[in-house]
Amino acid sequence: MRKKCSLLIFLFSTSTFAIQNKSVIDGETIHANISQNELTRIFIQSDRIREVKSANSNFVLEKDEENGQIFLMPNSGQESTVNLFLTTELGRTISLSLKPKLSTAETLKLEFISSDSATPSAPPFSYEASIFQLMKAMKARKSLEGYIAQPKSDVNVIENGLEKSEVMAYLGKFKGKILSVKNQTDTLIKVDEEEFKEQGIKAIAIAKRILMPQERTEAYLILGA
Repeated sequence: MRKKCSLLIFLFSTSTFAIQNKSVIDGETIHANISQNELTRIFIQSDRIREVKSANSNFVLEKDEENGQIFLMPNSGQESTVNLFLTTELGRTISLSLKPKLSTAETLKLEFISSDSATPSAPPFSYEASIFQLMKAMKARKSLEGYIAQPKSDVNVIENGLEKSEVMAYLGKFKGKILSVKNQTDTLIKVDEEEFKEQGIKAIAIAKRILMPQERTEAYLILGA
């Protein structure tokens, strides 16, 4: 009971703090900053966090199962990125890449967007919705108004055991790339967004993160035009 009361006090005390609002596409990775020495509250608008997974344990995690939210703080002195994989009660997934900063804790509010958000009447989401529409088109290999889809056959590049080759590009407001990625090693590899970061990157999606030896997946990159 004592633990629950302290958690409620924290909720009230942080209600006046700044909020980071992040629009979320199901299955995509969200990048955000968190306090290095204070608990950060993370919740999902109109949904609840059901499960939290991570490949490491460089943080302290408090679960508020009653309200479907979590409170997170890096371990003392921890400066490396905290990576989480969230599953919601509605069956949606979010990957979080959280960078610790020497700052006051802010509440991280996550809100899913859909294709319905891509309308002139919703200017706050126009940028995110445009990226969502392009990402959706690339995954389905469909045409998209305002974009030219071009098949590619770039020379394969092997980095960190991963063979990468661009198989298609979408040219328009943004530049989209579809990469074929293969595990060329004889061991399991976890594919991370860091493998694909380049200048001008706006969004990254990976179809499958854990690759067995010689297994393939696809990565979808969106860059500024």
